[in-house]
Amino acid sequence: MRTITRAVLVGLLAAVVAVPPAAAETVKIGFITSLSGPAGVIGKHMKDSVELALDHLGRKVGGRSAASTSR
Repeated sequence: MRTITRAVLVGLLAAVVAVPPAAAETVKIGFITSLSGPAGVIGKHMKDSVELALDHLGRKVGGRSAASTSR
């Protein structure tokens, strides 16, 4: 019985140590908009406003670093 208890405790400890802290994760942010055609002007303004907001927040959202990509 003592061996099983130790094995379970060692397994739990290994699981806790193996999980990276949540604060180190990066949050990916994305949205769908048109960047070409007649609505492309509005889409560019929307994209620029998201980038400006991220810059204003120090590229952090909910305490996690944020990454945005343009395609």
